[in-house]
Amino acid sequence: MSIVRKQSWFVACCVALGVAACGGDKGTGPSKGTFSNPANTKAQLEAVAAPFATPAFESFAGLSLYFVPPAASPAVATLIQATLPRGPTADAQPYTKSVLRARALAKALLANPIVASIFPSTALGKTYVWDPSSGGYVASSRTGAPSNGIRFIIYTLSNGLPAVPLNAIGYVDFTDRSTASSTILGVTLVATTGTSAVTYADYTVSMSFSTTSFSAALAGYVSDATRRVDFSLAFGGTGTTYSFDFTADMASSGVHVAFSDTYTEDSPTAPTTATSDGTFSIAIGQETLVWKDHYTVLLQSPYTTTGTGELRLNGELIASWQSDQSGATTTYAKQLTSAEQDAITQVFLAATDLFVAVNELFYPAFFYL
Repeated sequence: MSIVRKQSWFVACCVALGVAACGGDKGTGPSKGTFSNPANTKAQLEAVAAPFATPAFESFAGLSLYFVPPAASPAVATLIQATLPRGPTADAQPYTKSVLRARALAKALLANPIVASIFPSTALGKTYVWDPSSGGYVASSRTGAPSNGIRFIIYTLSNGLPAVPLNAIGYVDFTDRSTASSTILGVTLVATTGTSAVTYADYTVSMSFSTTSFSAALAGYVSDATRRVDFSLAFGGTGTTYSFDFTADMASSGVHVAFSDTYTEDSPTAPTTATSDGTFSIAIGQETLVWKDHYTVLLQSPYTTTGTGELRLNGELIASWQSDQSGATTTYAKQLTSAEQDAITQVFLAATDLFVAVNELFYPAFFYL
């Protein structure tokens, strides 16, 4: 199931939490849940976001749908385009839409397994450059690409595409790191604007597909040359169940993020309802924030969503809520200070940005695996 749909609820509930906290306690009384140093919490979260905000990574993420091998099916690109992440919003309805997009992607993968060979033999060792006239990448005579893969040059962007005149800032190498038992795509992002080349990301993606199930795994790191985020992600499912598990760690800041979600439909052929159960936690030093939720989605018109959830800080209940198509009703267990409210909001905003960034790392793999 797509993690992107979590954005809407994280942001919406943080907004609601902040408004109520400033307006007064609606709960049953104070609790021990508190941030010992809200300002430090925010600073550590900003450090986690930094590796995903470099020009190299932003160019990589922006151009990822154009890293298409010559033999790729246009239908695959169209499918992935339909599942692109959307920006944070306080509107709850995108949750239902994202569920439907994730469901459509999973069904398509089950019905049309992607070809087993990672690269067309005619593309091995080639470097692809941007062609402004065609709005896509074309093969070039440049050397340096890996012999077991291909290279795409990345550029300074303007409105989501390489700015003209072109300004190359690095490259992405896709390599075949398969073993006898696994098909594995290697991805390496390198920036070349400094005095020497710097690797900003290195990770692997493995996938398997059949007519009844699919699975994918991603593991590696993203860096800004100073700070590094190590991550792992596993995604899989059958005709009725989809699961997602994600972890990210920045050892230098003492931050650990974990997220899991399970999505289940009531029928493999004509589902009418689906349920989703998720747990999100983030530990920053000695502080731990945990969010749990449960949703039920009607997959037929009017596509309504109902749900419940709770937020705990250092084991103490901060808030619980119920929601439906008309909105959310929140019950607060304590009144937050403005600094705590701001810190919690920043935690969720940073976490959703991290989820989207890591989600983007998957997209090139759909063209090759």
